[in-house]
Amino acid sequence: MSEYKFFICILLFMIKQIMHVDDDSDTRKVVRTILLHHGYNVLSVSSGKECLKQLQTYDKKIDMVILDMMMPDMSG
Repeated sequence: MSEYKFFICILLFMIKQIMHVDDDSDTRKVVRTILLHHGYNVLSVSSGKECLKQLQTYDKKIDMVILDMMMPDMSG
């Protein structure tokens, strides 16, 4: 296994809490289902503004944010 693949495997093992930001509810449901199936804790939000609010107030550490690059209010 190359050093790069090893690093990615270690990084993915360390990630526990993921925030997913997408304005499309169907996409949020599918991504949430897949991530939960793989053992991640998922916080799904529907806008950039909601994401920023949650990042400031959420009591758990967010390890990764997956976001839609083109949303109505605020794009990624």
